[in-house]
Parts: sequence; C-alpha cells; structure tokens
Amino acid sequence: MSWYLATAKTIIDQFASGAGLVALKAASKPYRTLSDFFDDGTTRNVATCIVQLDAVARNEHDRDVKATAKGLAKLMDGQPVVFITQGFGAPASVPAKEALDAPVLGGLKHPKHANVLGPIRSQAANVLKRFFKRQGQMLLTQIKPRLREASADDKQKAAQIIPDGLPIAITGGTSVDYSKALSNALAAGYEGLAGELGANADLDEDIVQTYLSDHSLTKLTGDFEETTVDRLRNALADAYDKGADFEGLVDAIKEEYAGFSNVRAGMIAQTEMNAAYNAGRKKLGLDLGFNEKAADPDGTACEEICVPNVLDGWIPIDDEFESGDDNAPFHVNCDCSTNYRFNADAE
Repeated sequence: MSWYLATAKTIIDQFASGAGLVALKAASKPYRTLSDFFDDGTTRNVATCIVQLDAVARNEHDRDVKATAKGLAKLMDGQPVVFITQGFGAPASVPAKEALDAPVLGGLKHPKHANVLGPIRSQAANVLKRFFKRQGQMLLTQIKPRLREASADDKQKAAQIIPDGLPIAITGGTSVDYSKALSNALAAGYEGLAGELGANADLDEDIVQTYLSDHSLTKLTGDFEETTVDRLRNALADAYDKGADFEGLVDAIKEEYAGFSNVRAGMIAQTEMNAAYNAGRKKLGLDLGFNEKAADPDGTACEEICVPNVLDGWIPIDDEFESGDDNAPFHVNCDCSTNYRFNADAE
C-alpha cells in the first residue's frame, strides 16, 4: 500500500510505496530530525526535515531514494505540520489542538519570529543610517581643506587624505536608540521562547545590561571602520583619475557613502538583532535547564555554513555547531535561529 503526506485535515499527496518508504527511512537514519519524523509519523520541524531530505537526495543513494526524498521535500514545503498516513482517507492520527496551535519554527523568517523582529530590525537600521550619514558629514568637514588644496597630480595621495580612523559620530540619542533596539531583540528572544513553551519567565535586567555593554554601538563601529576607509580611499583615487575638481571629489565621497551605508545598515541590523534575539533564546534555555539545541533554518539556509549546522541535529547545549558557532546567526545576514529542549536520555 502507498504512503501519503497529510495535514490534520486532508491528504496532500502520495510520496512513496511501502518499499520506497523503508528505503528512505534507512537512508535518513543519520539525520535526527528526519529520522524522528519517520518514527513518530508527524513533525512540526518541517524546514529542518526539508534540508535533511535535500542532503539525502545529494548523497550516494539509489535513484528511487533520491527521487522519493526530493518528492517528499517538495510536498512538505510550506506546510506547518505534516503526518505520514497509509492508504487513502483521513490521516491515521489527528493531533491534539495544542499541537496544531503550537508555534511552528522555521528560522527567523517564520511569522512567529518575523512579526516581532521585523520592526526591531527596522528600528536598528534607521539608527545605523543616521550614524553613517552623520559620520560622512563629519568626515567631509574634516578633509575639505585638504581636498581644496589638492590638484589632479595628487591622486597618489588620496590614501593620505582619508584618515585611518574615521570620526566617531555616535550621539547620545543614537546610542540610546541602538541600545533600545538591542534590548528589545534580547527580550523578544527570551520571552518569545517562553511563550512557545508556556513558561512564565522574565528576563533579568542585569543580563540585559551586561549584553548591552558587550555589544554597544561604540564597540560595533570598530568592526567595519577599516572596510569603510578602504572604500572611500578607492573612490577618491578613482575621482582623481577622472580629473574631478573639488566639487567632484566631494561628490565622490558622498556617493560612495550613500552607496554602501544603507545596505550596510540593513546588514548590520539584521545580523546584530538576530544575534541578540538568539542570545535571549539561549538564556531562557539555560534558565530552564535544557541540555540540547538545534539549528533551525529559514527555508533558504546557505549550503556552505547553515546546512551543515542543521544537519548536526540536536547537540549538547554547550557544544559548537559544525560552523564553530555556539548560536545563530552563523554569518552576516543569517536568518537561522536556534531551538532548545530537555532530553532526559542525553548523557
């Protein structure tokens, strides 16, 4: 008899014969989440199962296993909760209402995360845009006298006109606004996971203050200053090559700043707010005595870094993922999150 993928209300489609399911189950044993799905007959970790099915399809298996894995992954895409059912008709078992209502994780792009994190990321990005704009203005004020004195013959000195250290443009309001965004992200991760678990927990203010002191905007700006200097020096040298006058040199710097500042602000906001969010999730996991964690992709996890982490499955909470990271995000702009649980059978 054939096996089908189903939701709580209806059959989605056939994905394997009895023999096909046995072969796919055997090929899936190295992948904890996918193996659990076949053993339990249901899963809410759909995004992780899809990543692991893709891994099965890429490995050295026969054609039928590859085709079955690809077909199942395609059917699971976009489904919040899925079940294996044999034959036609309703699923063999309909889950309890609590199971259906429970949040379905799928990385930070899942609405349960995105609805909270989206506004926080926008808040942080706007703060960073203001920072870059002010920094650009301060830099121009500083170097305009040297630009006025320079001639086309001075293009080799472009590197000397842009200082090694850029002006610090962090006002009190900018610092407060960025810290507020970080604090909101940290609390959202902690309280969001508490809500998913039905736990009554509040994030300690001392934890918030410690995190803010370690991840302030002042410390963050030092990480990208060198790249900014290199880009501005190259832009200025190119302007000299084109014979730009004083106004042309000023415009070159303004355009270069505008060209990368908004993009960079978005990337930094995405990465740093996700880091704070996942730090909050981990803190609750530790507070509750959980002992295992797993990387949860956004459905488009990058193959080089994120997918190997997802394929780790559930690992001890203090271990590092395949990428060497303790927690998501695993790279710049990463949308993955980290899940936590208590496993009584874990050593």
